[in-house]
Amino acid sequence: MSRLVMIVLCLGVLALIGTSYAAEKQIEITLNKAVVIDHIGYSKANFGKTYLLLPLTFNNKGYDKFEINPDNCKVVINKIQYSRTHISSMAEAGYFPLSKASLMKGTQFGGYAPFEIPEGELDFFFNYETNAWDDYNIVYVLGNDWRSLANFDWSHSHKSAYKVMDDPKGILIQES
Repeated sequence: MSRLVMIVLCLGVLALIGTSYAAEKQIEITLNKAVVIDHIGYSKANFGKTYLLLPLTFNNKGYDKFEINPDNCKVVINKIQYSRTHISSMAEAGYFPLSKASLMKGTQFGGYAPFEIPEGELDFFFNYETNAWDDYNIVYVLGNDWRSLANFDWSHSHKSAYKVMDDPKGILIQES
């Protein structure tokens, strides 16, 4: 009887350890201080548009491998989804673009995800889309370089108060 109790206890402890280990696996995407700018080098945003540059850091906490694809970065403004845009002169201006990478366990990788968005739009929802069959635990985090809740380099605005709403599918930045 006592041997049976010991086996059950050992199996219970192993199950708890396995559960806590699985819960620790996550892909952490840190959204750092965003930049809004009309032009970068020779590239100029289209009329009525501006560039939103989102510096992102991906941190693989527990998965054997995670594929980063910049095309999976999306921004939603007023129920319209914007995909990443290509700006050829980003690196020369000091904004190194996010590129495709295989992120192994325990490593991090980052770069800027550029979007061309309507000028003057300050509210946006960011998310990273994965394949439907992928089962990654993605956690969105605001970087330490945001004062108060968020601090943008809004070149067209003097507004500086923003609120951030957590969402399991992304991060919402809104003017308050």
